[in-house]
Amino acid sequence: MKFLGLQMNVTQDGDANTDHIIKCIETYKDVDYVITPECAMTGYTQNWQINASKNLDRIREACDKNNTAIFLGSLWRQAKSTYNCCIVIDNNGQGCGLRTKSLLTSYDEHLNLDTLPVEDITLPMHRRVKAGVLICNDMWGSAMYNKNCIPTDMVLQGELHIFIHLSNGERGKGKTFDKVYFDWHTAWLQMISQHHMIHVISVDNACHMTGESYNGRTASPSGVWYLGDRYSNVPDHGQQEFIYEVDESVLLEDPWSRL
Repeated sequence: MKFLGLQMNVTQDGDANTDHIIKCIETYKDVDYVITPECAMTGYTQNWQINASKNLDRIREACDKNNTAIFLGSLWRQAKSTYNCCIVIDNNGQGCGLRTKSLLTSYDEHLNLDTLPVEDITLPMHRRVKAGVLICNDMWGSAMYNKNCIPTDMVLQGELHIFIHLSNGERGKGKTFDKVYFDWHTAWLQMISQHHMIHVISVDNACHMTGESYNGRTASPSGVWYLGDRYSNVPDHGQQEFIYEVDESVLLEDPWSRL
């Protein structure tokens, strides 16, 4: 199994965001799954609906043409409700799942977003593998919001083999703020991967949360964690692509057998 993580600029220009995503799908033809940051297609903006349907169709076409599935961060409206969500599109360009953000921030509340119950996702090309899809605060926000730990709840609810995490956090708010949040995010990625003995793939936005250009460090590190160790050394500045290849049997095996 081969995953491609896109640490990309999530701007308020949905067309430009989509162009970048499609270019990466076409460039990395041998990957099975692409993972984008939170709101990667539409941007984190009130005007997210501009060309959103057209751009989703473009991404679906690229997935079908290149035999690639994608975990696509986007704002999206369905059945009279709007969500900050991950749209899962299979390698035939068909939608096969939608996972919404649960722990909404003030940005989400300003956009009048809703949530749906938490469910895992079956990987479209590896049907035995169950993924827990987490969007930003769903990974690490429970302590701040006095809520149950969503990753732990998902593990306890049933068989789970990997976490896919789409992030887009605040940054550029001063040296102390940025360091505290980066360290907090890093610790949660390490601890969840270690405590639950599960692979975690996380991808963050490379520019400001609201789309402005930015030259500093990401709010959260992008990469892969397992048993507390980081398995991909992704630079925490600027746009980056990284590949993680893992055998399906490794995800399915009893983690205790490796200790």
